[in-house]
Amino acid sequence: MGKYASKMSGGGISEACPPEIPTPLEAFRELIERRKRSNKRTVRLRLFPNRFKEETLFDIGLACARLWNELNYEKRNAFFNGELTIMKRDEINKKYYHRYKEVLGVNAGQVANKNDGAWNAFFELLDLRKQRRLPPHIRKLSPPGYWKDRETSEKNIHILIRNDRYYLEPISEDEGYIVLEGFDLRIRYAGRIRWEVKQGRLDIIYVNGRWFALVPIEVGVEPKIKFKGLCKAQL
Repeated sequence: MGKYASKMSGGGISEACPPEIPTPLEAFRELIERRKRSNKRTVRLRLFPNRFKEETLFDIGLACARLWNELNYEKRNAFFNGELTIMKRDEINKKYYHRYKEVLGVNAGQVANKNDGAWNAFFELLDLRKQRRLPPHIRKLSPPGYWKDRETSEKNIHILIRNDRYYLEPISEDEGYIVLEGFDLRIRYAGRIRWEVKQGRLDIIYVNGRWFALVPIEVGVEPKIKFKGLCKAQL
């Protein structure tokens, strides 16, 4: 995906494009078929942090939002100046990763990766528009936005945790604990994981006063779930 962004230099994107790009309909059908064959799922768990743990989650979430917004601010400026090359993006990512690593640990890299993915998608859409292959429902293209509410300017709380920096402690089919390594947090969750799974990057979001954990999983792969022999009385 990053190959598209590498076309940026000086005044914009070069005329060269990859051959035999499918039409939007073909691409959509291919995507549907891939999803049918995929063994990946996303499980949504409701989190119930106590007051102290919730304050810690807010602190982590605000740090993630600041990191995303600072990455985006510098990349947007470089883009509008025609300077957002692959090397420039890597330079910005490394700069802010090291700036936030002390607070977020290796998870700072997950925010940078997700931000880079958003820019990759934006450049791909620019290529499709140049080739007149942009899906008709997309009328306006804008660079990735900021993690904040446009009306209130409040930052969006969105925490990203690398797949090896958390684990789950189920205590029954419908509840358990999620442990965030590096933050000393062990938070009760409600929700069901129906498969033996390998987990992906964890997303924790705060929506309308409630906390949710989104756990991408790969079914049929050796899980990273730790059973501690807990019982409901320990909730």
